[in-house]
Order: sequence, then C-alpha cells, then structure tokens
Amino acid sequence: MISTYDLPLDFEKELRDAIDWTSGSLKVHEAWEGFPGRAFGGFLAGAVLVAAAGRTLHPRPLSLFSRFYRPTPVGRAVKVEIVTEQRAKHLDTFDIRLVDDGRLLSTFSVAFGRDDGSQRSSQGLLPPPPLVQPRLVWQYCEEMGIKPERLV
Repeated sequence: MISTYDLPLDFEKELRDAIDWTSGSLKVHEAWEGFPGRAFGGFLAGAVLVAAAGRTLHPRPLSLFSRFYRPTPVGRAVKVEIVTEQRAKHLDTFDIRLVDDGRLLSTFSVAFGRDDGSQRSSQGLLPPPPLVQPRLVWQYCEEMGIKPERLV
C-alpha cells in the first residue's frame, strides 16, 4: 500500500487550480485547514504568491509580507483583489487583499524581481565556519574584519 506521504507533492499546481482567473476568486480547499474550519495561512500566502506571479514577467519572488485580520473559512471561495503598486525594469510589487462577503480577511505585499547578474551583498561575506572544525567566535569575527569587545 502506498501512503499519500510517499507521493510527490505539487503545491503550485494545487494552488494554481484553486484560483479562478476570470472571477478573481480563490477556492479555499478543506485540505488547507489549519484550525477547525479555518485555513492555514501558509496555503493562503502560497496561493497569493501564485496569483501575483501570473501578473509579472519577473521570475523570482523577492518578498512576501502577510497580515491576517480574520480567519479564512475553508470550503468556499474568497475574493482576491490584486493591485499593482509598481512596475519597473527589475522589480514589480503588488498589494493583495483576500475578502469574504465584503469583510477584509488578510492583506499581502509581494515583490518580484529578476536576476541582473549583480553581486548580492550577502555574497561578499565569508562563509560560516564548517561545523566539523570548530573555531573560537573571536577568530571568525576577526576574519570578517570585526574586532569584538571583550566581555568582562
């Protein structure tokens, strides 16, 4: 017997199928239940990310900020309102609201960008020390150019 946990999961397909592009609604499936009768916010955030990705040519989601004001009920459709805040050469941002019967459930701010080949600031940092060769913290800090103060 094959367990459902052994099967590969395709959340993007599930989330994409839950979005009705013509009516601008999101069918909140019962399987997304986090608390009894209420949707788990991670599924909602994922669905919003997929919905916003359909409105941009930039391939990489850069940020997703969520605010949940009311629980989202499972088993029915809620309205997805997407407002384009900014369109630029390397960045698109969107404000998204989930609404049920005129009541605001949650808001999301999403940004998508593209790789322009520029070096990221995090790439300039030294990699963390390997776990198999422990070093003293002060040695690692000095390698990064930080002079730690002595604790008394």
